[in-house]
Amino acid sequence: MVHSELLKSYQTVIAQYQDRLSKDASTIIDRGLVISDNQNIKDDKVVLLTGINPSYKENDKPESNSFCFSSAKDEGKSRYWYKKHKQFGATKESDGDLLTDHIAYLDLFPFRETKQPLFEKVFHEFNDFRYDILSVTQKAIHELSPKLIIHANKSSLYYWGLNFDNLQDDRTNPWLGYHFERISFNTIPGMRAYEQRVSGIEKRNVHLFRMSGNGIEPCYFLTYMMENYGMKANTRLQLLTPDEMVTLCNYFLK
Repeated sequence: MVHSELLKSYQTVIAQYQDRLSKDASTIIDRGLVISDNQNIKDDKVVLLTGINPSYKENDKPESNSFCFSSAKDEGKSRYWYKKHKQFGATKESDGDLLTDHIAYLDLFPFRETKQPLFEKVFHEFNDFRYDILSVTQKAIHELSPKLIIHANKSSLYYWGLNFDNLQDDRTNPWLGYHFERISFNTIPGMRAYEQRVSGIEKRNVHLFRMSGNGIEPCYFLTYMMENYGMKANTRLQLLTPDEMVTLCNYFLK
């Protein structure tokens, strides 16, 4: 599904609910939708990076637009995109084949709001609306048929059907309704050193699962977080090095 078709599908759902949404929900939607353009993908070997929703700045124009994750550029002194690309092996000299040819991106929701608790609060009462929007996103996920999904937002894992407290299927809030089976990084060639490095951490944020069910081609799912300056030492230790991330992705793409 190209980004223009994805935008139209979201707009169709919005039109069905526009008279039933709150003023706050409509305000967020009226900022415009942000759609990821994954036309950089050259074959069926896909690693899909996902988040919950795009951010918003007060000076953003109220219009819908699209972007390509792998070619997004920083402005001024910002290193926002560079830090994200770096985790997939990109350097200042070269982006690398993994990033340019195989990394796709999707947000679960296309609505712009930086504060996730506010986003959840505003749309909490509109379960049918959220479900129908997620169904559009889910169709796009299935069409990409990723080998590995990397979801870099712990607090929204329940949308996938994963309870992060016990690392099992979330029967209370199934939403996308997938089945998860946790596996050790030791099962992946080249990842034993990573498993040893984090084995003593009691509360880990990074876990690897086999994922199946609800119409998706069986794949793998990585709970993750993107690098940021405020990370605590134990959290930062869990980040895969660029070499480890490339090793993990290439294993599933082979």
